[in-house]
Amino acid sequence: RFMIDGTQIHLGLSDVEISTKDVPGWVVASEGILTVALDVEITPELKAEGIAREVVNRIQNARKEGGFEVTDKILVHYRGSDEVHNSISTHVSYIGEEVLASHLERMSDEFNGAVQEEIMEANDFIFTLIKNT
Repeated sequence: RFMIDGTQIHLGLSDVEISTKDVPGWVVASEGILTVALDVEITPELKAEGIAREVVNRIQNARKEGGFEVTDKILVHYRGSDEVHNSISTHVSYIGEEVLASHLERMSDEFNGAVQEEIMEANDFIFTLIKNT
């Protein structure tokens, strides 16, 4: 109910039509009386977190393939694009805890590690794992 120029208006469900459409940066889905909208914009912070998770994944796979024990602490020497390096720097504590790295060290451009990975672009993350004794 609402008033327009002193006249009371009554609207019911049969008087209106509700529709959904995607808004830029959002995805909307409806089923029955339920509607869900998700913000799908990737912020720089979210992108950096995603890159950090990919770094963890690649290092964990290399640990497994390299025969490291689950409890082995490691040193990571790496070369990465600026975007990968910035993500590592921002999330260095998280990465270190996840892969049991006591140190992650960025090496010079001449460094050619044992593992060459593609996270954002070809060979933008190159690294070597060293067991920390």
